Amino acid sequence: MPQFRLTQKFPTDCKIKQLHEPVITTHPLDDWFIDRMIVDRKIIAMITHAKSTFTFFIPYADAGSAIKMIVYFKNQLKELFQKNLLPALVLEVEKLFVVDKKILGHMNDFKRCAPYSGDPWPVDWHDVAERINNMPTKGGEQDWLYPVERFNNLLGINLPKRKSRFSAF
Repeated sequence: MPQFRLTQKFPTDCKIKQLHEPVITTHPLDDWFIDRMIVDRKIIAMITHAKSTFTFFIPYADAGSAIKMIVYFKNQLKELFQKNLLPALVLEVEKLFVVDKKILGHMNDFKRCAPYSGDPWPVDWHDVAERINNMPTKGGEQDWLYPVERFNNLLGINLPKRKSRFSAF
């Protein structure tokens, strides 16, 4: 059963008073972290996979509220797998408190990569997540890898890497 480790801000938004300690997970899709950030006076949830750092950005307005975020995320994850011709996964949720904070450093870096205020056009959060998932990060004992590559290796799947739109020359 998937577990979502929540930072201090997200449980407040969901009005969760009692959080449980994380349990040991066995399935590769079991461990996710949820944090929130504010961009142009809109609250955005950042959901990051613990082992691969594969990341989703979901505006609260798209999900309806913080309380509905987990169900909305489940549908986004199923949509990702269906779009890439992978079997849909049905997720159940247990909300947990963040004890292992190694992933939070990555999440803070990812927040800095997200656009902040001042942009006159609406933000395409799928594009932001895709760019971050195709940005090399150092994960644990591994060398520098892309989160999409770690996610693929972990699940034995083949989500496509983003082709660069820009040349270094």
